[in-house]
Amino acid sequence: TKGEKPCFSYWINPVIYRKQNKGTNVILISIDTLRADHLGCYGYKRDTSPHIDKFASEGSLFMNSFSTSPWTLPSHVSIMTSLYGIHHQVYYSGEKIAPSVLTLADLCRKNGFFTCAFTGGGFVSAQYGFAKGFDAYYEGRGGVFHMNSAELIYDSFSNWLDNNRGKRFFLFLHTYQTHNPYVCPHPHNTLFLDEDAQWKHINFLGYLGGKPGIYKTLPETERKNAVGLYDGEISYLDENLIGPLVSKLKETGLYEKTMIIFTSDHGEEFFDHKAWDHGHSLYNESIRVPLIIKFPEDNFSGVKIPYTISLVDIMPTILEEVGIEFPDTLFDGKSLFPLLKGREKEHRTFLADIGANVLNSHIPQKISMNKGKYKLILNKEFSQEDLGYFIAPPPETVQIELFDLLNDFKEENNIAEKNPGLTNSILQKINDIYSQAKKRNSEKTEIDEKLKEQLKALGYIH
Repeated sequence: TKGEKPCFSYWINPVIYRKQNKGTNVILISIDTLRADHLGCYGYKRDTSPHIDKFASEGSLFMNSFSTSPWTLPSHVSIMTSLYGIHHQVYYSGEKIAPSVLTLADLCRKNGFFTCAFTGGGFVSAQYGFAKGFDAYYEGRGGVFHMNSAELIYDSFSNWLDNNRGKRFFLFLHTYQTHNPYVCPHPHNTLFLDEDAQWKHINFLGYLGGKPGIYKTLPETERKNAVGLYDGEISYLDENLIGPLVSKLKETGLYEKTMIIFTSDHGEEFFDHKAWDHGHSLYNESIRVPLIIKFPEDNFSGVKIPYTISLVDIMPTILEEVGIEFPDTLFDGKSLFPLLKGREKEHRTFLADIGANVLNSHIPQKISMNKGKYKLILNKEFSQEDLGYFIAPPPETVQIELFDLLNDFKEENNIAEKNPGLTNSILQKINDIYSQAKKRNSEKTEIDEKLKEQLKALGYIH
């Protein structure tokens, strides 16, 4: 992105969260499949996000925030529990959040918040344990089938707010608007298309042939067409969810009393590293996501944080802001307040990984760790059976990749062999964390017919 360079480091300093704003409301917004570098506030060349950009100028913009996974289920569990995948263990489509795991909604409800969610369902459904801690959990409204899902989620939010003015609330809003299929109403669908563009709407993953087609090479005109449709989805989301939501909160006098967190669970690949879609790599286009936090009373307004952080840091930050006391030794994340207040001025070390996905078991395990300005990716090789699954073969597996993100943000120059000492030290840290995480915290869940239909619509099942 323009003028921004990333970097990273590790810290363990347990604290008890101090009591701060006991009257604060919280709204957590997750936009499924939204790359940070396709927003204006992150330097994108297209005007996809004027409302989001204005919102970012009124809040704190985290320039280098990363998810823990490149697909929906494990990433959202990490957001809601402040745990890495290796600790919450919800890697598979047949697993859900265990009753023993504390969630953000659990803690908010226990501390006097009315907790409510409006989600697109699918992998963010009650069936996966996401309703845990919520007084009300609505899914499907604005779900996976609607081209105007962002608008429907806003309508649900607006109606709820009109009928619940006096409550102190924690709201979770989630939409699949920017997820494949790329279908949104006119004129947004054509805003960024060439006049001779082949597609005005498309189930792009279906066009590829589903998950087996994610490594197919397509003409540049088709790649540009897909990116244009994706950007149109962002523009529609910006105008029909974020703009109206901010206006509604300002009109009702709640904007200055509410902590608003805007983020995404993962990005989307447009053949940046010879692949499409998401869920199968840990490069930046898959796991670098937006994070904007608007604090009450204009606190930290206009602040930009260049340091690298993980989405597991969201939950401890919310807890500190609203005055919920809890030892942070239970979390993998750390509050972002030391960065916001200038007491911490270094990049944080964090993990991301891919477990064996039941819905696409042909993708082998991958683990990444960011440390300082470096990022290491550990890739397991494809088996012969796995290779036979794909319509076009994946790029040759490089088992260990090391990138200097300060000078190579697009991750094009693997320097692992030139830096054996650094490579081995990061590998040892990864090994230490994974060897200590033996206890499984997830529970099994069954996929019912309704959920199967939702997952088909998203392109996960064929």
